[in-house]
Amino acid sequence: MRLANWSLIVIMSAVVFRIKKMLQLSKNQNKFSYLIIGGGSVGTAVAHFLLNNLGISSKDIFLCKREGPSFFQHRFETNHKTYQIETESPSPDKLQKINLCFVCVKAFDLKQALLQHLSAINPKACVVILCNGFLNEELNPVISTFSSFKWRQGVATLGISKAGDQCYALKSLSGQITWGPLMPEKGRPLTSELFLLKQDVFGVFSWRNNIKPLVMKKWLFNTVINTLSVVKNTSNNKLLLDYQSELESLFVEGFHLAEKIFGEPWSETYDGLFEDMVLLIENTGGNENSMHRDVIEKRKTESSYLAGLALRYDNEFPLLCSLHQSIISNS
Repeated sequence: MRLANWSLIVIMSAVVFRIKKMLQLSKNQNKFSYLIIGGGSVGTAVAHFLLNNLGISSKDIFLCKREGPSFFQHRFETNHKTYQIETESPSPDKLQKINLCFVCVKAFDLKQALLQHLSAINPKACVVILCNGFLNEELNPVISTFSSFKWRQGVATLGISKAGDQCYALKSLSGQITWGPLMPEKGRPLTSELFLLKQDVFGVFSWRNNIKPLVMKKWLFNTVINTLSVVKNTSNNKLLLDYQSELESLFVEGFHLAEKIFGEPWSETYDGLFEDMVLLIENTGGNENSMHRDVIEKRKTESSYLAGLALRYDNEFPLLCSLHQSIISNS
């Protein structure tokens, strides 16, 4: 009987603690401010989820573009609805109160964007990097300079396409924005992060103590899918399945290159990863590949942070090297 009573006390204590924690998070709602660096597809999606999924006030969400702090006005389409995304241009005082910063720029713009904007914001803020590619060499010198920030590596697995001028459309409802600490042993989210994770009933935002396996996986899929899409000039992802042999050959090289550049073996099997990649292609079959769009519009690509990394290893990855050179010469 005493044991039963003790168990009940333990359970009730846990419930009370959880309720107090949730109430504390609710009280902190208006104390948190969010900054998005980069106003492209991922940046617009982050703003949409903060505003429309979590109900955070537009007065607490700010944007910095390449030219600096900016008023933000985009449209975002999802689930047959169009949302107006509007945020104010932040003052220097408001930037100093930022708690959580999402960095959503191209890999080749990352270092400059961080050096340009971080000195203006709260030095104790949490910085979540949501950029494609292998970024260690871009990040390491910046982290040394801005060591007071809480640094996070993130992955966005959202199927987003451009749907017009300053308008983006979410093509898949299964994607997430996941992040975790750069060093797995420092794996506890801050209160500002915990608030988002607790309030997000839609499950778009998620946390992983060890984010590296997911970063490797995203890098591998981007390397194979983006590279082949550009070289084969496919208007949507589903057409990549017509090039099964090339898909498999690229995957083999990318699989082994990832272990070299990230410095650790895969935690998932080769066959399992390949099946996941094919499933991703099928699920995003109607989406236009972002790198393919970059090439069409004569914009710089992120290939140097994907397939281009193979150039470091002489002739070990000949297909990746050849296709990267082809992309560079045509962009």
